Amino acid sequence: MAHMAHVAAAKLARFVALCRSGQRGTGIVKEPWVQLSTRLIGDLLAEAQAAGVAIRLVEASKVFGLATAVSWAVDRFGDNEQAARRRVEVATSGLFPSPSG
Repeated sequence: MAHMAHVAAAKLARFVALCRSGQRGTGIVKEPWVQLSTRLIGDLLAEAQAAGVAIRLVEASKVFGLATAVSWAVDRFGDNEQAARRRVEVATSGLFPSPSG
């Protein structure tokens, strides 16, 4: 299960990168991008929940908001890849509980 959580976190990190490229320097994510992103996150979230590696009490729209905020922080603080991955891990720690808890 730890491997699946790592894979899910990696997918979310890739999504954060997509969010960053989707903003196009405006700081505002366009509506079609929001709809597509939320649907893709919903698919990822459902897959992770079915596998038992993500909590069930979260909605795709909330994860999208979290990913957008993390994307902003990665950009704002100029994170390199390692720092960005760590920021995503910290931000999503409540979404992907450890096997013991």
